[in-house]
Amino acid sequence: MTKDEKGIKLAYYEDNYVREALIPETERLPCVKFTYRPLNVIQAAKFTEKIIGTKSIEDTIRFMLELVSKHIVGWDLQKRDGSVVDFASIDELGHIDADLMQKIGAVVRNDRSTLAADLCVVKDAVKNL
Repeated sequence: MTKDEKGIKLAYYEDNYVREALIPETERLPCVKFTYRPLNVIQAAKFTEKIIGTKSIEDTIRFMLELVSKHIVGWDLQKRDGSVVDFASIDELGHIDADLMQKIGAVVRNDRSTLAADLCVVKDAVKNL
């Protein structure tokens, strides 16, 4: 649940609803401010289903990049030349630092753990069913 600009708590996301997030600067990475559309319950379930069905970590990462590309609305992440990284491009997203992309993905998924760790836990749980 989050609050809108009027301070009202929201748990229902209309198609145009967006949130803002900030990944703080670290010793080696810049601060990144971005606007994104949060996942609703159906989108989260479809993403989980895709992840469970992946055959490799590369497929898992590709699904995460696709999710990010579809849910980011805007950001200030720049390349060395000062141009903004195209968040709609899977190829450009694939060049982002792994730690930073995990943090961005976790915000979009509303998740506090890493995707790679989640994949191992989910696959183990499915095996044990």
